[in-house]
Amino acid sequence: MLDGMELGETAHKKTGTTVPESIHSFIGDGLVKPEALNKKAIQIINRVRDKLTGRDFSHDETLDVPTQVELLIKQATSHENLCQCYIG
Repeated sequence: MLDGMELGETAHKKTGTTVPESIHSFIGDGLVKPEALNKKAIQIINRVRDKLTGRDFSHDETLDVPTQVELLIKQATSHENLCQCYIG
């Protein structure tokens, strides 16, 4: 079984490109500006850091793992979020 990273590496091995090369092709085409790419990358890194340090829900207090899991489950099973999955 492959994880996401291995799948990405496999895809790039098949095409013969590396991740930076594929990003540069987007930048070269003018589809993505380097400043926007860096800004988005920083936002993602900050979001992951907040999740790992227990500050995903509140920047003022650090949550322990059981509390964070409980809040994530409540969020995932809330009617407001579940109705977003309903297409019809």
